[in-house]
Amino acid sequence: MRRRRNARRIAYEAFRVGASQRRFFILDGVLDDAAAAAIHAHFSGLPMTLSDSDRPDTGHVRHLKHEFDRGEWDRHPALSLLTSTARAFLRERQIASGSIYRIYANFNLHGDFQFAHEDGKGWTALAFINSRWEEDWAGELILYPDGSPSYAVCIAPRPGRMVVFDGMIRHRGGAPSKFCLEARISLAIKFAPATPRKSAAIGNGSA
Repeated sequence: MRRRRNARRIAYEAFRVGASQRRFFILDGVLDDAAAAAIHAHFSGLPMTLSDSDRPDTGHVRHLKHEFDRGEWDRHPALSLLTSTARAFLRERQIASGSIYRIYANFNLHGDFQFAHEDGKGWTALAFINSRWEEDWAGELILYPDGSPSYAVCIAPRPGRMVVFDGMIRHRGGAPSKFCLEARISLAIKFAPATPRKSAAIGNGSA
């Protein structure tokens, strides 16, 4: 584990998990309190549809989500900050990635359940949107090592936090506890795998 601070003064910790040593990073301080409150208020008013599922075999269990199109995202500068932060972080770590191909928000309520799954090749940045989160509200993001896991990594959904992880890490989002009277909101930013250049070198992604 390493703890560093980048040029934007975002603290982050670097980890590896499982036999494949797949990487993930926990970034804190991505948003200040004012920005977190504004983004939370904006997300709370978004239209949601019961149209998302975790895996093909769990398609009968749907989750609330809001799917962003590119124009909608670019019209809100504070939200664009999250995509640019994720993109810049990958580039600064010299992690090869392709363009952003999907951006959506998850809305999880007490009583919901999400299934463990992989996002596929590429990278995912998951930003926690709630501007307030109590420890007893639960809702941790759970990452599993590959193989036959004997443990899991649980990451609390703190305000201003983003988790950037290899999309091949098996994971699931946690539902909030009965003590939480609001939705647990997270934003998923999906990066495609990097496209090899003609020279067979892997280049950094852009979006």
